[in-house]
Amino acid sequence: MRRGQLRRARNAKVERNPEVNLPWTLTPGLLEMPSDFASRLAARNCRDDLHDFCRDFDLDVQGLVDGSTEVIVQLARLAGIDAETIGREAFVRIGRERRYLHKGHEFLISNLSRDRVRVCPACLEEDVSRHDFRVLARPYRRSTWLIDYVRTCPLHDLSLVTVGTGSMVARRHDTSQVLAMALPQLGTLTGQAVKREPSSFETYVRGCLDGTAAPSPWPDALPLHAVMRLSAMVGGSEVRGPQVAIDSLADPERWEAEAVGFDILAGGEVEIFAFLDRLQSSFLDGHVRHGPHPLFGHLYEWLAVEFH
Repeated sequence: MRRGQLRRARNAKVERNPEVNLPWTLTPGLLEMPSDFASRLAARNCRDDLHDFCRDFDLDVQGLVDGSTEVIVQLARLAGIDAETIGREAFVRIGRERRYLHKGHEFLISNLSRDRVRVCPACLEEDVSRHDFRVLARPYRRSTWLIDYVRTCPLHDLSLVTVGTGSMVARRHDTSQVLAMALPQLGTLTGQAVKREPSSFETYVRGCLDGTAAPSPWPDALPLHAVMRLSAMVGGSEVRGPQVAIDSLADPERWEAEAVGFDILAGGEVEIFAFLDRLQSSFLDGHVRHGPHPLFGHLYEWLAVEFH
């Protein structure tokens, strides 16, 4: 699968398009989202602001971010590409809710890294070296990097790193401009990334999206967004104790907790009951307060809200 992904990405090429008013167009990269493609297309045509580019061609930026079919078709027509190809990677907003549909799975806004841009620096280095047109239009973000619970690149076995901090956060949807700030530092960013293989949890999440996930009866019975959050909560309680604030942990600790939690869920009733027994034993050894919150901590709070 990895060789196939790389082969498809290497086949991406730039060509003149006589049917539109753009000097240059692009072929979408593997796993490239519509709004990110629009940002790269703008950069390819030397329009270094996504909003200005979209105003030029009457494109709705928020519509691209929200996966609007109408706007994606409009973008595809402008670029001379297949709308289905670029639309496949969209996170489609569900009505006015803060929920999105992506490849048949529902995601909450809290499941997505909308407030930052995360990348695999080795992937970006390959993007830059693969083409010979304008550098700013070469690298792009993969759709899986938007999912907060995916923290490792399976092609290079590297942890994702965050780029585009500070003032660039306001332009987070204009990813080509955000990535431009990181290009001079790719070597440093690669050195900062942690060398590790994807966890079984990350492999499961990716597999759910591309149809390659191995059967796992207990997680398969839940929505993917619930599996992701429950893995984090269970793993955090197992590794750090029930009172841990999972969202406050640094990336390596969260990565470990999510992997441990998923393995417990994937183990079915036997592993889940063993986990609950460990929580109860730890509680009885050191607590005088009674009730579900002292026993289950933040896991109880999340379950109370999620299944209310």
